[in-house]
Amino acid sequence: MFSEKEMSQALKYQELMFQERLLKKDQECVRQLESVRQEAESFRGKLEESQKLCQIQERALQCLERHNENLVGALQLIGKDIQKERAEKDENLQKMVRERDQLVEDLHNVEITFADFHRRYEKAKQVISVMKENEAILKKQLEEADEALEKKTHMVHIIKTKTEESIEGANKEVENTKRNFEADITVLKGQLKKAAMTINSLEKRLEQKNEENTELTKLYDDLLNQVKAK
Repeated sequence: MFSEKEMSQALKYQELMFQERLLKKDQECVRQLESVRQEAESFRGKLEESQKLCQIQERALQCLERHNENLVGALQLIGKDIQKERAEKDENLQKMVRERDQLVEDLHNVEITFADFHRRYEKAKQVISVMKENEAILKKQLEEADEALEKKTHMVHIIKTKTEESIEGANKEVENTKRNFEADITVLKGQLKKAAMTINSLEKRLEQKNEENTELTKLYDDLLNQVKAK
C-alpha cells in the first residue's frame, strides 16, 4: 500500500503530465488554425492578382484598337495625297501633250513655208526636243508615282492584315484569360469554402477539447479531494 504522501506525489506528477499533454494539444490546435487562416489569406491575394491582370489586359486591348484606328486613318490620308499628286501629274502630262501637238502642227506649217520661216523652224525643233525630254521625265515620274502608290497600297493591306491578326490574337488571349480567370475563381472559391469548413471544424474540435479538459480537470479535482479526504 502507498502512503498518503506517496499518493499525493503521484497525483501531482499525474496532474503535471496531464497538464503538459493538454498544453501540447492546445498548441497543436492553434498552429493548425493559424496555418489554415494563412492559406485562406494567400487564396484571397491570388484572387485579387488575377482580377488586376484581367483589367490590365482589357486596357491593353482597348489601346491597341485605338492605335489601329489612328494608323488606318493616317494611311488613308497618305493614299489620298498620292492619288491627288498623280492626278496633277496626269493633267500636266496632258497639257504637255497638247502643247507638243500644237508645236508639231506649227512645225508642219513652218515646213510648208520653210524658206521664209527657217529660224522659227529651228527654234520649234529645239522646243519640241525640250518638250520630249520633259514628257519623258513626266512619264518616268508618273511611273514612279504609280509604283509608289502600288507599294503604299500593298503596305496598307499588309498593315491592316497584321493589325487584324493582332486584334484577333489579343481577343483570343483575353477570352482565354477570362476563362482561366473564371476557372481559377471557381477553384479558389472551392478552396476558400474548404478552408472555412476546416477552420469551423478545428474551432469545434478546440471547443470540444476545452470541454473535455474542463471535465477531466473536474474529475481530477474530485479524485484528489477523495484521496485527501481519506
